[in-house]
Amino acid sequence: MTKNLLFVLVIAALAVPAGALAQGKVSQKDKKKLEKPIKVLVQAVKYGKYDMVLKQLAVGDMAAEMCGKHWAKMSAADKKKFSDNLGTLLKQRFPKFKDQLKYLSAVLFSQHKVQGKDRASVKNTLVVHSKVYKKEYQLTWTLIKKGKKWQGLDLITVGKSFLVKMRDKQIYPLVAKGGIKLVLQKMDAMIAKAKK
Repeated sequence: MTKNLLFVLVIAALAVPAGALAQGKVSQKDKKKLEKPIKVLVQAVKYGKYDMVLKQLAVGDMAAEMCGKHWAKMSAADKKKFSDNLGTLLKQRFPKFKDQLKYLSAVLFSQHKVQGKDRASVKNTLVVHSKVYKKEYQLTWTLIKKGKKWQGLDLITVGKSFLVKMRDKQIYPLVAKGGIKLVLQKMDAMIAKAKK
């Protein structure tokens, strides 16, 4: 269950105007700009606003990170297909986590960093508290600046990147067996199965 919740959170909607953020130290005002979209993401998933969540992700950049060294070798059509499939797969997963967020009681923040001109990270804790249990999820969001907005790119939990894990354990082994065509076929099959 924890892995599933973390999976949906990686597709967090994190679009933030990027203009005022300075490298390194982040002002209180800028911290709030980074925190607000995370709160919006959680509410969007909680209340079933899945299109809003997906629109806030840097899905193309996520796809490139997941494919790693193979991305540069892919055709434009394969890149588009992979990105489209990734977006569809993420969106299909959102409803599975709606109930898990039903008892969300707090979204807490502890650290914000801007790294270079187009990367930032935000550490936070999600507190889920029902009558039966209380859980805290420690997360580090990786953001990328796209145009004038910050968007969700990756989620790090227990020191591990979601995108690196997907790349190393799923994408690379499939490419080794049958190339990017096999990856796309597997994605198509997963999409079709979820529609049933």
